[in-house]
Amino acid sequence: MPLRLAFLLLALFASSASAQRVAPDKDPRIRVLLLGDSISQGYHWGVVEGLGDQYRVVRPMARNGRGFENCEGTTKGVAELERWLALEGGDWDIIHFNFGLHDLKRVHPGTMRNSNDPDHPRQAELEVYADQLARIVDRLEQEDAKLIYATTTPVPEGVRPYRENLDVVNYNFAAYELMVRREIEVNDLYTKVAGDLERYQNDRDVHFRKEGSAFLAECVSDVIRATAEEHFAGKWLHEPWRFNREVFIQKLERGLKSWIPLVFEWRREEKEIIESALDVDASYARAWLVPDLWPATGRFEQEGNGELIPLQGRAETVRTLQRDGYSIEHLLIDSRPGMRIPAHLYLPDPEKFPPPWSGVLVPCGHTYEGKSHPDYQRGGMHLARHGLAALVYDPLDQGERIQAPKDDDSRQQHWGTTSHNIVGGQARLLGWSQAGLEAWDGMRCVDYMVSREDIRADSLGVCGQSGGGTQTSQLFMIDERLKAAAPACYITSLQELARTIGPQDDEQNLFGQAAHGMDHGAYLMARAPAPFLICAAEDDFFSITGTRATFDQLRRHYRIAGYADRAQLVVAPGGHQWGEALVRATVAFLAKQLDDREIEVSWSNEVPMTLQEAQITPRGHLVWMEGERTIYDVIQGRADELRADREQKRWFPEDREVWARLQARWVANGRPVPSAFPAGDTYSELCYLAPVPAEAQERVAQLWMDEAGLLLKASVEVRKSEGGDAPMPAWLVIGAGVQSADRPAQAPGTIHFLDPVCSGELTPTDRAWYGSFGPAGMDGAYGILLGRPLLGRQVEQILAYADHHPGKETLVASGLPALAAAHAYACAPDLFTKEHAIELPFKSWEELFGYGSDRDALAFVVPGALKGYDLPDLLLRGKD
Repeated sequence: MPLRLAFLLLALFASSASAQRVAPDKDPRIRVLLLGDSISQGYHWGVVEGLGDQYRVVRPMARNGRGFENCEGTTKGVAELERWLALEGGDWDIIHFNFGLHDLKRVHPGTMRNSNDPDHPRQAELEVYADQLARIVDRLEQEDAKLIYATTTPVPEGVRPYRENLDVVNYNFAAYELMVRREIEVNDLYTKVAGDLERYQNDRDVHFRKEGSAFLAECVSDVIRATAEEHFAGKWLHEPWRFNREVFIQKLERGLKSWIPLVFEWRREEKEIIESALDVDASYARAWLVPDLWPATGRFEQEGNGELIPLQGRAETVRTLQRDGYSIEHLLIDSRPGMRIPAHLYLPDPEKFPPPWSGVLVPCGHTYEGKSHPDYQRGGMHLARHGLAALVYDPLDQGERIQAPKDDDSRQQHWGTTSHNIVGGQARLLGWSQAGLEAWDGMRCVDYMVSREDIRADSLGVCGQSGGGTQTSQLFMIDERLKAAAPACYITSLQELARTIGPQDDEQNLFGQAAHGMDHGAYLMARAPAPFLICAAEDDFFSITGTRATFDQLRRHYRIAGYADRAQLVVAPGGHQWGEALVRATVAFLAKQLDDREIEVSWSNEVPMTLQEAQITPRGHLVWMEGERTIYDVIQGRADELRADREQKRWFPEDREVWARLQARWVANGRPVPSAFPAGDTYSELCYLAPVPAEAQERVAQLWMDEAGLLLKASVEVRKSEGGDAPMPAWLVIGAGVQSADRPAQAPGTIHFLDPVCSGELTPTDRAWYGSFGPAGMDGAYGILLGRPLLGRQVEQILAYADHHPGKETLVASGLPALAAAHAYACAPDLFTKEHAIELPFKSWEELFGYGSDRDALAFVVPGALKGYDLPDLLLRGKD
């Protein structure tokens, strides 16, 4: 397949790249800088569309941010070139540029403003133009980029300001001479449009009709694409993992093109909202997210059918502190058997605000101190002082809820985000999630608030910052007892995250949410028309651009429904924090929505408690109290139940092969186990792209692309038998490095070396995922968001390669790539010999449990795997 057609495969999964802001060191696309006057402004979007999403096309923007900048003539070009070259960090692959149309126009000699007098001078006379253009080219040649100069298009008679077409010819000739001397490619747009100006160009105007701009865009796109294919194929070949990362991101963007799940109409006679589904309706959105948000403690799976199962709201009051205008109860709230939640309940002064009060749930963000952090203490205090009861509690692995604190045994303490990623990866093996574990705790806290006579069960809200903003959004969606929400420093968009800081903590990545079009705004839209306030910070690392775009979409639909005042946004100066401006706005918003009170928030920087006063547990950590279980105990307990359930299935030896194939097919597809294994397997088609450039390598690698647009690398060492009669057995070595791996000494014949996505020489080198989850962590997170586990992608590529090469091969793998090899072995016995040399990195998925888990391996976990199989089951073929 030609390289151009291979590139087009990627575009099938892409959304528009034109609106993205991407750091050049993280973007594998061909980077194109387009410089030119208003003619190029007219064809810019056509070039973007024509080149597709494997290119990043950039042009200067106007200083006021409203539209594109007109680069005008060489005088402006000399003055502004450095600024233009620095756009988005520079590092251009191709620069397509043009100057001339403004240089040759007539200007008033005194004011230098446009003139219609043919006797007035040109803006830059021909000699000046040639000199300034040479200076521009001198600077452009310092860039490591291919340069393409576009000639100036024709000028019709009677244009204003005054221009002559003879000048266009002379200026183009001077530019052409310069480009030939400098060996710079020329895109002769003048000649290409000159033959059909009546069709393409406006009358008495230098600009072009829609058809003309489209034709020019096609001419520019063709030249840029041809240059890229000739000179920049290596951009994709030298670091193909970046290409694969881009495929994941563009798949995510494609799924999120239209995330708004509802359109509203106001039925005035009934005064109710009619939910009209575009993609999904609100009830479906909640039902779809419930499996990943619910923690599935066992009660849900055995008793639940998607309905909320409230507990009794049991809690122990440890002590109460009196403060000026409010009180603080120190609580231990029951979550699940053997697990409690430390919490501070801030209560208003009953003399000033007679109970029952409206209640506000405050989940904490990622701070070591959790509920005792000054920001959360001040938040609870201000809510109470203004008449709202506020329950501020510790999430898992924060505050007094650290699950593996350091003690005399030197157990490792993980920072909250890292711990959430570790626990989340382990929970996924059970069919649970970190988001679900946190949501369960939040709902248990709501249970407690509902159980109190001094808190109104029908008037509850939720607010929180950062990780607490995540919990606020998710809890608001699934627990309809919460009537209003104010998430802070979280709501943006998955697309903006992907193009800036990448996917974040595990609780933010719900399985398949991007594939289902469920972006951040869907959490709030699913509860429409319930009121919300999005709190954001101007300089937050959560993109404010995504925040504003998401809010605009939400507000538009709320306005259609007649509830525009219920969708609110506040943006504070500064960075990622829950400071005075956002807390003030939150308190005022919740007082209005829950109590219908318009209040002026009185601010104080007071911190109600010292860390010692805020402590609830005797020694500072809940897990040191008698009878308390850790989340690792809960996960292991559930794994024990699933193991017993699997053993009760009593699989007979003759069934094992079919059963193992069922499980492996489930892994590859990321879907539930089918009732019967489908007859007649089909595997992904592969297309060969090119040999991989390498120096001093005896083994030539090949680059292939699968049907999903992902790259894989392979190489082959052919060794025939001495007699030449029968072929010697072939080995397929997985993930060892197709060019760097040594030939195994015991290998009998031909060896195929194969590196699937995120293995071997396709392993990412940036280690960029939040929480340091190894080289494949970020792509593993994209696999979760897309609903297709990264391990399944590897399995599909192994099967596709084996199917593409006739003859059964013996699978060979060790380390983490052996996980994919074992699943491929079980999935397709028709492709591989019964013998194998697969050395699994651990004997059971359960070896990943505990706080000392292998973080790199957690990027390859299979959601719900332990419900149906464990790793040894995959290698049962042919065994009794």
